[in-house]
Amino acid sequence: MNKNSGTISRPGGTFLFLAICCWALVAGPGAFGAQTGKGDPDAAPKIVLAGGKPALILPARLKDLIKTELPGFHLPARKDMVKAWAAYAKKDSLPYVCWGDFNGDGRTDVILILIGKDDWRLFAFHQTAEGGYHFLEPDGFPGPAGAFPKNNAAQEFYIYTVKAGEELKAGGTALIDYKAKLDTFGFFFLKNKESGLLFEWAESPESEDKKIRKHGYYGASGFNDMTD
Repeated sequence: MNKNSGTISRPGGTFLFLAICCWALVAGPGAFGAQTGKGDPDAAPKIVLAGGKPALILPARLKDLIKTELPGFHLPARKDMVKAWAAYAKKDSLPYVCWGDFNGDGRTDVILILIGKDDWRLFAFHQTAEGGYHFLEPDGFPGPAGAFPKNNAAQEFYIYTVKAGEELKAGGTALIDYKAKLDTFGFFFLKNKESGLLFEWAESPESEDKKIRKHGYYGASGFNDMTD
């Protein structure tokens, strides 16, 4: 495995990564719910077996947000579970969803790959204080803006949570000498699990972008075939 030295900058310091890192500053336009209170600690997705196959149950308010704010996209359906995703028909997990506390506020946030008419998109849904959600759109994919989802099928990838304090690993081997203080998530090839992106949320209260000041953004670190 190739490990190339690079740096990635974040507010408050610079971290040395053992990978070529790409940097993305992206915040999504959606807002849903107020910013006070404790949120709903039980508002987490569930994966259940339906007809012997795994099915995703989302919190009602998140499901409503996707329907109203992102009408051009939908959760992957059974017809989308083809190619490498077909192997999940007999598993108790799904490749297009993961969840954790990615921004450190104690609430459950959800990462989803959603399917559109001509491409797919990656979204981070952060739970708000009143149990609603706002969304960000993590980026950092190789190539020109917007080209990656058009040129690569969603079914080539899977996403998963890397818990705070844990290393990002492939086949039991750490890909990077770094342990994040918050939950992060990986976006990796199913057929080459050493190639992908590690997304980490950060706040940026001094950003010139209003959306980034309010909701933060995700930085992306690229590994192997996912470096630009």
